[in-house]
Amino acid sequence: MRGLRRIRRLLAAGVPGREEPLRAQRRAARSAALLVRVFYAANLYLVFRHLRLWGGLREREVLDPLWPVAWVPKVGIPEGVDALMTLLLAGAFAAALLPGWRPARIAAGLGLLGFHALESSFGKINHASHGWVLASLLLIAAPDAGLRELERSRLLRQRLLNAFWSAQAMLLLVYSMSGIWKALAVVTQMWRGEVHGLAPTALALHIAHRLLQTGDESLLGPFFIEHPALGWAPFAATLYLQVVAIQVAFRPSLHRSWGAALIAFHFMVYLTMAVSFHPQVLLMGILVLASPFDPGWGWRRRAADLPLLGAVASRLVGEAPRQAQQAVEGALGSHRLGDR
Repeated sequence: MRGLRRIRRLLAAGVPGREEPLRAQRRAARSAALLVRVFYAANLYLVFRHLRLWGGLREREVLDPLWPVAWVPKVGIPEGVDALMTLLLAGAFAAALLPGWRPARIAAGLGLLGFHALESSFGKINHASHGWVLASLLLIAAPDAGLRELERSRLLRQRLLNAFWSAQAMLLLVYSMSGIWKALAVVTQMWRGEVHGLAPTALALHIAHRLLQTGDESLLGPFFIEHPALGWAPFAATLYLQVVAIQVAFRPSLHRSWGAALIAFHFMVYLTMAVSFHPQVLLMGILVLASPFDPGWGWRRRAADLPLLGAVASRLVGEAPRQAQQAVEGALGSHRLGDR
């Protein structure tokens, strides 16, 4: 436990919040409970979009099943598809109606896992839905309680906040994994003397390769191809946003800013390369952009919390240097992640 606290303090920043801890916990728990409801209502909408695939999946004759649907060939593809789609629909409706009831969330999570595993069992993986599936599985850990029980119990509120933060951290970790992999590629390509991710023409070349590969057209892609120097700053900023994303999970003052920035990144990817990650945009909006942990600080104190750049930013904006040893306890009030 002490080791986890030290890691948390190392990743966290900021100064203690001024809000009384128990009051801060109540406020955050109310917000988190509402966002869980929004999550499952949005999930119901996404499941409705998946209905168009039902008939086509039943007609497939060849299946290379991923492990969650390894049983489908044994019962038959049409029968397996019908069973999975029924679970998907039933779980989605149950969780939307009763988000505080754990069996409903379990059904929703298993339905999503099974459906997306089936969808990805025909030679192509749908990466756009990975975050949504993982979040639905992590939210199963939220307490089996309604709003009245949450109001009465500090422990139940804390369990809800822990589950919600875990989903946030998972989502941001995915971006960090992507960013770190790209950063390692930059180092390797620099060593080899190749064009790398921080080169002035990197974004233009990436856009051109993608559009030639898919045959798609994009609104802004041709502009950046013709003016490659204008793409350097957005590409470098995106690399920074992704690499440090997991550290932002421990700095609640930055949650909403990072949520907005990463959503803007997906908008830019679509406008330049015609790649749509709409489930990820929706998930980022619910979990991070609308984060219940935001302490309500001004932009100067938020700037001082920037990973790697906080010390420089604090001098530029005139904010006192961040105090890492005061950790995330101050930012989250009583939301002591990892504590029981």
